[in-house]
Amino acid sequence: MQAAAGNEGTPIVITNHGPSSCSLSGFAEVVAHTEASSPRPVAFVHRPRSQIYKVVPPRTVVLPPKGTASFGVSYVDARDQQYGNGARCQMNAITVRFSDVTPVRIFSVPLVANGHDGYGPINSCFAGFILGLTPVVRGSTPPEY
Repeated sequence: MQAAAGNEGTPIVITNHGPSSCSLSGFAEVVAHTEASSPRPVAFVHRPRSQIYKVVPPRTVVLPPKGTASFGVSYVDARDQQYGNGARCQMNAITVRFSDVTPVRIFSVPLVANGHDGYGPINSCFAGFILGLTPVVRGSTPPEY
């Protein structure tokens, strides 16, 4: 997803595949995985880093079976371009952890291209090694501007 030039966002959709409702609140814990060793550590902050997603307060989301929730990863792709497009910059997956549910849920999300306008690997170098997170919200799309 894109807004003004250089502003990027990727929604991460969560589906409850369990037989009963579960609750999620606040922010997911996210770890970046690049194809090769990153030149700097990649960090995630609890605020938007582009003009894609609105700032919204964290709330508890109750997911019924087969219900969906989401959070957004946002970034600007116009920083630290001296590192280029190599494997050490290509964030091709993230690990997402929800510690506020029992048992703790951890899953890997591959970031692969889905067609012409799809999402794909994120250049963490161009993002200045800092990406923003929205809190978990009900539905499959985080609030956009």
